[in-house]
Amino acid sequence: DNMSWRTLPRICEEVARFGDATVCRIFGDFSGPLLAGWVNVARELGFSLVHSPRCTNGKSSTDPALIIGGMDILYTNPTIDGLVLVSSDSDFAPLCQRFRQAGKQVIGVGRRAILAGGKGAAGVLIEACHRFFYIADDLTVVPRDTRDKVDKPKVVARGK
Repeated sequence: DNMSWRTLPRICEEVARFGDATVCRIFGDFSGPLLAGWVNVARELGFSLVHSPRCTNGKSSTDPALIIGGMDILYTNPTIDGLVLVSSDSDFAPLCQRFRQAGKQVIGVGRRAILAGGKGAAGVLIEACHRFFYIADDLTVVPRDTRDKVDKPKVVARGK
């Protein structure tokens, strides 16, 4: 809901550097003209549209649908190596963290204008990803600080 459809071809090019995208979905309420551009670009690039109509005025049902879809992928597709999340919404940080906990790579892509500085709520989403790329105003995709984070070993229990 918060990205331009014009960014998708460039995002796909960037993601292809890390491997093949096998489950490609776009979530949104496609019943109105606002997201009409996504329909054509989805068809051209082989994405499935997941229509999530609004339940009431002012409330989007897209976010919960995306989270449920992500968890379905995590638990029903064991060969999936990771998640690419295209959003500037820090509400998706727990989804990214859950994929990381499962040993999956997480790549985030978000709008620079919203996430500039990477602090506060924006920082939560950025830090939940192994790699994060910004969408600039000119629709270019630029890596954030080119540093890749490596997960530290997890300590499950400590003995005395």
